[in-house]
Amino acid sequence: MRKTIASLSCAALLLANAAGVLAQTTTIVTNSGTDANISNNSTSTTVVSTQQSNNAVVTQSSNNVVNTGGNTLSGNIAPGTGCGTCVSGSVDLTTGAGTASTVQEVDVNKNTSATEVTGGNATSVLDVVNTGNNLNANAGATSTTVVGTSQTNSAMVLQGSTNMVNTGGNELSNNIGNVSATTGAGAAGTVQKVTANENTALTIVQPAPTTVLPPMCGLNPCLGGLVGGNGTYTVVTNTGKNLNVSNNTNNTTVVTTGQSNKLFSMQYAGNFVNTGDNLLKKNIGGASLTTGAGLGTTLMELTANKNVAGTAVGSSEMPLGGSLLDVVNTGANANVSAGATDTTVVGGSQTNFSLLWQKTCNVVTTGVNGVLKNIGVTSTVTGVAGGGVGQSTTANSNMYLVTTGPLGLLGLLAFLL
Repeated sequence: MRKTIASLSCAALLLANAAGVLAQTTTIVTNSGTDANISNNSTSTTVVSTQQSNNAVVTQSSNNVVNTGGNTLSGNIAPGTGCGTCVSGSVDLTTGAGTASTVQEVDVNKNTSATEVTGGNATSVLDVVNTGNNLNANAGATSTTVVGTSQTNSAMVLQGSTNMVNTGGNELSNNIGNVSATTGAGAAGTVQKVTANENTALTIVQPAPTTVLPPMCGLNPCLGGLVGGNGTYTVVTNTGKNLNVSNNTNNTTVVTTGQSNKLFSMQYAGNFVNTGDNLLKKNIGGASLTTGAGLGTTLMELTANKNVAGTAVGSSEMPLGGSLLDVVNTGANANVSAGATDTTVVGGSQTNFSLLWQKTCNVVTTGVNGVLKNIGVTSTVTGVAGGGVGQSTTANSNMYLVTTGPLGLLGLLAFLL
């Protein structure tokens, strides 16, 4: 038995957890007047980039030749035995069994990427109390989260196997006596397995943690509170004159996942089993031929090009960005502007290319025997011949899940796998 196993672990596992630094700006102005000009801005940027690439070239070749046949018995005389009556002796040929087997396995190119980041990390807090005159306050929070994952695999696999088993091809001729030939069983088996090109990418963009606000008289009656991350929170109380307040939140989340597989695979298996092709000729005293059973089997399995990707952004209960503006008891020429913009872009690309070739040849022979010109009782029994082929191919599978549910990294991983 010859067993060849190739396990090229061109595999990569990447787990990334980017919590993201919470960018928070807090400004409190109390009892200010005249020409105050206040600017309060917070900016947070998180970029996570992952690249995984594998290339594999595998060649497996196996040749097994087993021979117990090809024997010749010619011109033999077996002396007689017995008392008073001449009973001829025997001329016998028995060949042993022949077995050849090959196992070829290839497991290459696996990528696993898991990334968890916290999006919407910028928080701006502005509190203006009892001010007047020409106050101009500007508060804003800008958060940008970019997560990119690229996984590529390329594999070329060549597998070739030839098994030749022979217990036949025997000749018994010109013998005197009881002549018998028995050939052993012959069996040849080949197993070829290829597992190649598998990508798994998981991306989680979690909502930012809550932010503790300082005591603000316009919010939760002069008490602090908990608010979500990435927001602009502005409270203006008892002010007048030419007040102009701008309150804006911008949140951008971009998640891209690219998965690509290329596979070229060739599998060839040839099994040749012979227990026949025997010749019994011109024997005196009877001839008997029994050939052994012959069996040839081939199993080919190929599993390749599988992409699994999952992306969870925020949650349905807590978006990634928000804007809160509270103006109490103001007068004069107030001009208030508030807005929140939340942009989420999720892009995925999954491509597979497979070029597969499988060929198997099983030749089993227990016949083509000759029993000619013998004197005496003649018998011929040929063994059972069997051949089996199994070919299985699973290739080019893609699955992509996008959700805003609060699954979390472990929940999404369990769902996908």
